[in-house]
Amino acid sequence: MIDFWFTFGAMVVDTGLLDDIVRFRPAFTRAKLKIVETTAQGDVETQLPAGGKLDETSTTKLRQMIRNSLLANYSDAAPPVSLYTAAKLCQLVNADLTNLTDGLRKGHWKYIEVATAEGIHRPSRGLITLVGLCIIDDKLCLRLLKPEGMAVGQEFGVTPDAGNPEWRLIQKLCSGTVADNAFLEGQKTLRSGSSWDAGCREVFEYYDDFEMAAN
Repeated sequence: MIDFWFTFGAMVVDTGLLDDIVRFRPAFTRAKLKIVETTAQGDVETQLPAGGKLDETSTTKLRQMIRNSLLANYSDAAPPVSLYTAAKLCQLVNADLTNLTDGLRKGHWKYIEVATAEGIHRPSRGLITLVGLCIIDDKLCLRLLKPEGMAVGQEFGVTPDAGNPEWRLIQKLCSGTVADNAFLEGQKTLRSGSSWDAGCREVFEYYDDFEMAAN
C-alpha cells in the first residue's frame, strides 16, 4: 500500500502524472458485480457500482508508466509500483474521472500554496507518502492534528516538530474545514466517487466495516 499512497502523493505534489494517466485512458470494461455475504439471517447482497474488468496489456502499461514517472521525478525515493495501484487507477479513471481529477487538483492547489510558504522545494519520500494518504483518509487527518498523531508522523519519517516545515505542511493540509481548505475539499471530492469500497481499504485508520476488507 506504500506505493499507492506515494503515487497519490506524487499526483498531489505535481499533477503531471495525473495528466499523463488521463491522456492514456487505460482500458476498463464496466460490469455489474455484487458481493454476497452469507449470514445467520440469510444472504446479504452488496452491489458494486463501479465494478468492471481489467485489461492485462493496458494495466501493465499503466503500471510501468507510473513507475517511470516516479523514477524520473523522485529517483531512489520512488517505491516499486504494484499491479494493485495501476488497477485501482484504471477503475478510477473510467468510473470516477471527475472525482479523481478535481479532487487531486484541489489538493494540489493547497499543497503548492503551503509548500511555497514553507519553502519546501524537494519533499521527502515520507512527506509524499503521507500527503497521498491524507488525501484519501479523512480520519487520519483528524488524528494528525492531535498529540497521538505525532507517532504517525514519526512512522512516516516526518518528524512531528514545530520547527520541521514538512510537519507544519501536514498540519496545514489537515486543518480547517472543507469550506476553507482546498485540500480537504479535494479529499471529499475524491472520496465521493463510486470506486471506493464501503469505508476504504486504502486508508490507515481502522473503521467499523474494515473487517469486510479482509475477507
